[in-house]
Amino acid sequence: RRYIVAPPVPPPRRSPGAPAGAPVAAPDRRARALVQMQPAKAPEKMQQVRVQLVPSGQEAWIWVLPGTPCGAAQRQASQVLGQEVVRLEGPQGLLDASKPLGPIEAGQVLLAHADSLDLEDPTDAHPATTRGPGVVQGIMDFGYHQYLSEVCNFCHRFHVMIKCPKALAEATKENVIAKFEPKEFSLTIRGLRHDFRLRRSFGTKTSLPVTFKVSPERCTVVVSPGKKVELILRPALPSSFKPGKRVKLQNLQSKDAVRLNGHFGTIQSFVAKNSGCVPRTWFWSAEY
Repeated sequence: RRYIVAPPVPPPRRSPGAPAGAPVAAPDRRARALVQMQPAKAPEKMQQVRVQLVPSGQEAWIWVLPGTPCGAAQRQASQVLGQEVVRLEGPQGLLDASKPLGPIEAGQVLLAHADSLDLEDPTDAHPATTRGPGVVQGIMDFGYHQYLSEVCNFCHRFHVMIKCPKALAEATKENVIAKFEPKEFSLTIRGLRHDFRLRRSFGTKTSLPVTFKVSPERCTVVVSPGKKVELILRPALPSSFKPGKRVKLQNLQSKDAVRLNGHFGTIQSFVAKNSGCVPRTWFWSAEY
């Protein structure tokens, strides 16, 4: 013989809030848990947006999503237009490179600004900039290298090397202009017929992954005429090494400096030196 054992039926329960004398309804054995299925979110569709270069009027098309960061759309516009785009402008004004584009309406046009709006000095006139639109060429060929010191954080460096042959051929110490900001830089090479320009934001989430806080005062540009243009970004010095800081000299061990131990002075300058003969050595001068 075979026996089928059914699970015990739970006793009926009174619904919450019912009075004590209310009848208890028997459980419905046919009850089933109902699961409400949420419709899947439709994927965003790529949209083709027209960008217009200011002031030349040159037009091109880029493919973006509503969630595409404005910085990515800006880089794509630079590639299709063949010039360095420093700002994108929508119907509501200038777009923030760190935020997404948002909803895009049909027929919307983005204005691409090839000239810097806030870093360039309007009084810095040059013959090439007065000959009409299209004389500023973006520098698209460049590389970077980051040096992280094992001794101290303020000795880190981030190098940006220009590799554009035409820009390097016209580069001299007199016509290379570099301007540094805490989160971006602008480099302009004043050529005979064209100006060459590179402007980039830097940070951990950009195409230039600088991992430290940049001090514009310590940034420099190295120029070898016709051969090399290199930007060097450096972090800020600690407060103990800033010029004007009052310090006490101690623990000096060299023969010429041991007599200065115990004297007080004011820091005048700081030089981070890392040569082959004196590796990882720093010098500072003090007036005592």
